[in-house]
Amino acid sequence: MLKKTFIALIFVFAGLLVEAGNENYPVGARQSAMGNAAVMRPDLWSLWHNQAGLGFLKKTTFGLHYENKFIIDQYGYHAFGLAVPSKYGTIGLAISYFGYTLYNEKKFGLAYSRAFGDRFSFGLQIDYLHTHIDQDYGSKGAAVFEAGIMAQPIENLYIGVHVYNPTQVKMAITDEELIPTIYRFGLGYSILDRAFIAVEYEKDIDFETRFKAGIEYEAVKNFYLRTGILTEPFENSFGLGYVYGNIHADIAFTNDPILGLTPHFSMLYSF
Repeated sequence: MLKKTFIALIFVFAGLLVEAGNENYPVGARQSAMGNAAVMRPDLWSLWHNQAGLGFLKKTTFGLHYENKFIIDQYGYHAFGLAVPSKYGTIGLAISYFGYTLYNEKKFGLAYSRAFGDRFSFGLQIDYLHTHIDQDYGSKGAAVFEAGIMAQPIENLYIGVHVYNPTQVKMAITDEELIPTIYRFGLGYSILDRAFIAVEYEKDIDFETRFKAGIEYEAVKNFYLRTGILTEPFENSFGLGYVYGNIHADIAFTNDPILGLTPHFSMLYSF
């Protein structure tokens, strides 16, 4: 009985507080440091934010991401991304795993993105989501899709729009575990190639609108300082990044006033 109660508690916290795989949980320490205001900015982690960003990539890139939500062992989140550009567009692969043996969520995504010139791109991704809860709850999976566009209408101004699960596919092991439908819209502006300011609105159709804002500043060559905020619920974030040749390494910390600190670490390698 005690074990089943513990499993149920883990499920409630994971599904309602941690917002992992089925919630389209954001990936990338760079993005986390900037309040996850990232729907308008292309890089490999666009696999989780806006697949249109993959269309602007010029090199084959893979990356690893890890974070430990609230520094609780059972709340580890692992992600792997791969993007392969070609003259026909970019193919991307997204894999993530949240949780541990008794409760876990997995996401497998296959993306395609195509840029039309230097200022517009479209992306689409098909995801298979799988949730496992030990004992009597069992496992369940579902397929959803997400899509987005990115544009640069004028120099230094970036726009991104993204939708996750617009067909409102449902997957319920219990009544609490449903796949959300999320819309995101954001603007970014680059200042003298040294700073980038981003703002974003995110709307889950079942919850209040979230406002996100972040700033990145290149303090010295290839070394970046970042900070950001989110609302509903409120969180603040900060982090560092360094680029060495083809390697991009980023670290971030997000802080929930009630639940505490979460460290994030990401590394990218471009061929």
